[in-house]
Amino acid sequence: MGRRNWTRRNRRGERGQEMLEFTLVTWLILLPMFLGMISLGMNLVRSNEVTFVTGDIGTMYIQGQDFSTYAMQSLAAREASGLNLQVGSSFTGNNASNTGNTTGSVIVTLTEFMYIGTSAQATCAAVAPAVCTNAQGFVYRQRIQFGNGSLATAPASIAGTPNASIVMSNTGVVANYITDSHAQLPATADAAMDSLWNPGTANGLQDGQLVYLVETYFESTGFSFGTGTKGIYAKFFY
Repeated sequence: MGRRNWTRRNRRGERGQEMLEFTLVTWLILLPMFLGMISLGMNLVRSNEVTFVTGDIGTMYIQGQDFSTYAMQSLAAREASGLNLQVGSSFTGNNASNTGNTTGSVIVTLTEFMYIGTSAQATCAAVAPAVCTNAQGFVYRQRIQFGNGSLATAPASIAGTPNASIVMSNTGVVANYITDSHAQLPATADAAMDSLWNPGTANGLQDGQLVYLVETYFESTGFSFGTGTKGIYAKFFY
């Protein structure tokens, strides 16, 4: 009897140990899933914030607000305060490339570009007898950037990057965009815009029409789990 009782007690202890092991293994499986759900949820919230801020800035931009001024960049920073958009304490006059900050988690890129039709259409005719160098293509009219220009994971603008020699450093305005070949969008960006807007077709973009593009990139490090930095990018065309 004594031997049988000892065996029964030993098996009861093994069952308790198995239950403890099962609980530990379950937590090892569920804990990463739980943390991942938190990370996904927080990034979804951030994504909504980035989208909202991008749309808000875009609405002001197409209404003619000058984002090369500190007042408007500061307003954008207040709009995106939850995302940590930094534009510095102040600057005098205008600054179309206020990306010297090394703090903050956001960079905003504003681009105005135009489609120029054939050499026989109004935009080209307006510069005659000068040669309409940029006929049947997209050209930059303005580029403004502000925020943290040192964000290593920030993607390049889908509209490309204009040649610095043609962009006025204070306002971001591009002069001689009809005749200066440097005002043309790079080939890859031009092809992308061509695919989006079908210029020259009945339902596409027509000669002299403008497009406004607002791009916002937010680099999130606070709500990632297991995969490092998470970047959130949003864009709006107008």
